[in-house]
Amino acid sequence: MTQTQLAQMINPEVMADMVSAKLPKLIKFTPLAYVERELVGQPGNTITVPKWVYSGDAKDIAEGVAIEPDQLTTAKSTMTIKKAGKGIELTDEAVLSGYGDPLGQATHQIALALANKVDNDLIEEAKKATQFIDEAPTTGAAIDKALAVFDDEEDANYVALINPADAIDLRADTAKNWLSGSEIGANTVVSGTFGETHGVQIVRTKKVDKGKGFLIKVSPTENDTTDVAKYGAFVINLKRDVAIETDRDILKKTTVITGDEHYGVYLYDPTKVVKFGGNA
Repeated sequence: MTQTQLAQMINPEVMADMVSAKLPKLIKFTPLAYVERELVGQPGNTITVPKWVYSGDAKDIAEGVAIEPDQLTTAKSTMTIKKAGKGIELTDEAVLSGYGDPLGQATHQIALALANKVDNDLIEEAKKATQFIDEAPTTGAAIDKALAVFDDEEDANYVALINPADAIDLRADTAKNWLSGSEIGANTVVSGTFGETHGVQIVRTKKVDKGKGFLIKVSPTENDTTDVAKYGAFVINLKRDVAIETDRDILKKTTVITGDEHYGVYLYDPTKVVKFGGNA
């Protein structure tokens, strides 16, 4: 009689594809960043990121006067690719018992752990922004003050990442202007948005300390993938698809499953982020 072997049930290549497919969907803050995959398979672990600098508004030109050209320049920053990993150990009994779906759960948890790590790094990058207000994101007045920092006329969406406790206080302060997440509907930028007030969509996250937070400008042009307009405040660079490996412990009769991702997150345009709660 043909026996079903545990090794036949755990296929690292299939699991890698599943985790790679899940990862972008599980990264909560993906809509606030451009996900770059052009570096997959490219050598090196440090990336120089160029950014065009606006050359200034047009000027009045008198009759017969030559136009004085401005120089088109770029600023640049560097980003280091790093590796994040997660491992789970399964006993043979857990896999073969038929109780639930331990392999599916292992795949999901590896993808979720990697996604949370990318989200954590995006928050750390947001802290590098230089624009800020001293107030906590708990009142409509604070939201308006942060919006005023942008001082622009572009048609854009705005998302605030704040602590759940601050979100409750903000909703109470702006009750008359508050829209629930379900009322925002198709215009929601980040899945699971708590609500909207003063034209800003509010996203609750425990990754942000109470009294702190970030107001992020999300331009409509970020959907344009043909040129630099696609880049918003953040860029997530995926250097390589998720790699899944397994290893057997023949004495304990367990299988260790590990997953790792090579990636980088960086603050591409600090002018699109305003910090709440000071510059600390």
